Amino acid sequence: MQEKKLDYLLLGPAKPFRGGIAETQNYLAEELSSKQFKVEVWTFTKLYPKILFPGRSQFDETKNQENEFGSKRFIHAYNFFNWKFVAKRINAVKPRVVVFRYWTPLISLCWCYIKSKLDRSIKTVGLIDNWEHHEPKIWDKKLNMLFGNSMDMIVTFSQSVAGQIKKTIEKKILIGFHPIPSKNKFKFFESKNYSRSESDLVLFFGLVRKYKGLEILINSLKYNHNFKLLIVGEFYDNKEKYLNLIKELNLKERVSIVDKFVGNEEIINYFLKSKAVILPYKTASQSGVISLSYLFDKPIVVSNLEGLTSFVKDDKSGVVFNNTPEDLANAINIVLDKENNYNYIRNIKKNKKKYSWDRFADELIKFTLNS
Repeated sequence: MQEKKLDYLLLGPAKPFRGGIAETQNYLAEELSSKQFKVEVWTFTKLYPKILFPGRSQFDETKNQENEFGSKRFIHAYNFFNWKFVAKRINAVKPRVVVFRYWTPLISLCWCYIKSKLDRSIKTVGLIDNWEHHEPKIWDKKLNMLFGNSMDMIVTFSQSVAGQIKKTIEKKILIGFHPIPSKNKFKFFESKNYSRSESDLVLFFGLVRKYKGLEILINSLKYNHNFKLLIVGEFYDNKEKYLNLIKELNLKERVSIVDKFVGNEEIINYFLKSKAVILPYKTASQSGVISLSYLFDKPIVVSNLEGLTSFVKDDKSGVVFNNTPEDLANAINIVLDKENNYNYIRNIKKNKKKYSWDRFADELIKFTLNS
């Protein structure tokens, strides 16, 4: 029996690398495979040089690795001599579509070189997480344009990112959405340290970086004494400045910190424990934290940024605040109100089906194979 030809080759971060992009690369591969397409995921042997990586580890060291779509580690992100080898290998397997995951301009040269060496019969798709970056550099625009113009077509996870791209290049774009993962991806273990939803607890989840506005959230506690804050995520920004702010405001009894990368085995504990999830970001074009919040039926409070507000406006799933600690304190009061919270949860349950990976994969297939 003749072996089925490769339909989709996904290039980008994937297991064993950690983080939301690696997770979603696996989710997409699994969904395409479930629709009877032959799919492979190729990821990196080396991604970031240690000197450029601010975290403790680039890899997911948790034990929850079962049911993951297997990836092959072929790509060296910053070794030019490897790129020619990767392109040659892609041409040998002859996929119908190669999907280049694009989340940082630093990967642009690698992807562009590989693309330039591919057989012209192979369709290339840029699956873009970010375009205008949170901590921009002077070379971002040129590298973005170089990558975007090299692709045959573009797919985004939000209207906001698509709008940014349209201002820069002219390409056929599929405006997608950030899908919600399946709940069976998250193991739940309950211990004496975790209880189910506490009426006054709000959650800040994810890597702590400057653009995420955690200091706005901490400052909001002095204007609203009716809630406690749980911060869960590894600090990529100076942790001391946040600790000093907490100490200065005398908030030690109201703020708990879990300073580490949290894998799927633990995520559910923190979301179940919290009454709402807060995204006080200063810049954002989308957020995977919203997808997790929807997965666990948790109302959200978001900054007044285009990439975040669409969920609240379309689904009535929470509150938008106007980027000041005082306004955030008021928004948290609103979202924790018993009746409001119940209504937001009901709306999330009603709307979350439209953000499925099944639907995203169907739209991607139609766009890439019928265009």
